[in-house]
Amino acid sequence: MKNPVGMWLDHHEAVIVFVSDHGEEVRHLESGVESQLRRYDDQPSGPFETGHVADDAVQTRIYDQSLARYYDRIIEALGDTETLFIFGPAGAKTELIRRLGTQGGPERRISVRAADRMTEAQIIATVRHFYRHDPDRVQV
Repeated sequence: MKNPVGMWLDHHEAVIVFVSDHGEEVRHLESGVESQLRRYDDQPSGPFETGHVADDAVQTRIYDQSLARYYDRIIEALGDTETLFIFGPAGAKTELIRRLGTQGGPERRISVRAADRMTEAQIIATVRHFYRHDPDRVQV
């Protein structure tokens, strides 16, 4: 197993644990993405004109692009990792896996598990346990 990595992930933060013979190295990446989209204008004035995009659609596109940049930064941090264990709440795990599939790069064995918010110590312990006791968990 070359450079196994465990990662707790949501839309706001990724806590990446790089596992080696010398212990674990932890890296935090913040997304900088706002969870609540804000409209520039509460009420549109008048009907939409041809070519006019609703503020909500623009904000959704900005949100999606921000998440894509966040996932790209995570992928860059992973480097040539071959084995990846991703855990955390909600859909960020699935979105990152989808993004990994579109980016090319090395083929990875990826395992996924749902988990609530954790402290850094809990995240490290979860990664240690995963790689010590169940390194061949079902792949995605």
